[in-house]
Amino acid sequence: MSGVGSTDDDIQFARKAGLVTFVQLPDGTVYAPLGGGTTTGRLGKGRVGVQVVETCDRFSELVMNAESVVRKKVGELVELAARQGVQMGTKLRFHLSIEGPSVYAVETTHRVKFKLGAIVGSPA
Repeated sequence: MSGVGSTDDDIQFARKAGLVTFVQLPDGTVYAPLGGGTTTGRLGKGRVGVQVVETCDRFSELVMNAESVVRKKVGELVELAARQGVQMGTKLRFHLSIEGPSVYAVETTHRVKFKLGAIVGSPA
């Protein structure tokens, strides 16, 4: 939404809906909210800060990457458990565990924990 062709009521309506509005002046200059404003998404009646969404996105990506590693290496994980004396069956159920910067896959049926790595940007 820009200032050109948009009424004050249009902009007010968009902002009440949680939208970040950019305003373009007749000379073509565009102004954006200072400090990032809020996102276009809303939770309940409040608005969500950009930093909150970025953090959620980061952890969502972490979970998807961890799941991908477990799916690709499940055979290796079963072999590692067997070398440690744990015989795992064919029905496996994993949970993600984050302890400090370390990320683990925990097989809940047999209570075996496998370190997957560390959260990027955290001290090892």
